[in-house]
Amino acid sequence: MTQGKLRARQRFTEVLKQDSTFPLSVEKAGCGLYTATSGAIDSVPVPEVRAFEKEFLQYVETSHGRFESIAEKKALDDAI
Repeated sequence: MTQGKLRARQRFTEVLKQDSTFPLSVEKAGCGLYTATSGAIDSVPVPEVRAFEKEFLQYVETSHGRFESIAEKKALDDAI
């Protein structure tokens, strides 16, 4: 396995980790998983992934407000 693939798996593992006292909603967890599987965080150093994810989710929530739409519809569509 190449070093790049190992680091990608490490990033994915970091995205899967959640704070036990404040777990993510399904909508936010899905958004985080998308960033990991789409390659959007490939340039983020592994130790910084969790901080990046937290800031990214805050940005999405404040700038786009899409998490409520996903929760209401219980689905993703092109509008979201």
